[in-house]
Amino acid sequence: FNRHETYYQEGPEELFFPTSMVQSIAYSDGSEFTTDYLIHSAEAMTVEFAYDYEVPRRNIWGAVGGLEAHFSSQSITTKICNSDGSLWKVQPSSSSLRLTLPEIFSLAGEPDILDKVQERLGENLKMQAAFALGPVARVSGLSVLLSLECGSHLDGLHGCNDPSLDGTGGPVCTLTARHKQA
Repeated sequence: FNRHETYYQEGPEELFFPTSMVQSIAYSDGSEFTTDYLIHSAEAMTVEFAYDYEVPRRNIWGAVGGLEAHFSSQSITTKICNSDGSLWKVQPSSSSLRLTLPEIFSLAGEPDILDKVQERLGENLKMQAAFALGPVARVSGLSVLLSLECGSHLDGLHGCNDPSLDGTGGPVCTLTARHKQA
């Protein structure tokens, strides 16, 4: 990890945003100097993506054969849901979907998660630790899962406790965020 980078891709569908780092310098006399840094730029990061999906071609009487492709940039309306199931935002078809990390944490129901003590991870054993009951997530890390569920109004896809878009006649996807506990 280069301290000038703001994220890196861990897998095909996984991004890592560093929020803290430790720098150790070893000197030729055998001594060592260690410094901890918090990286506050994570709050300024934005995740931007586009997506597509294919479904069997059908009409109101059922499947008619072949596949029909839908693209978030052209034909998909996206409902973005809060953790309580309420509708946060409706994103019409556009070039991409854009969410800041604070928005993602809020959608997962934990807007201040980076600076919350993670007691479930165990006591912080570092001497004179500022947070003795456990590390803050900014130091220990956390995982938030973004999920998309897609279909058409004919599938009865509701999501977000708001059926208002179900009669639009077009493809609808529901985006949710969930904090994955370690």
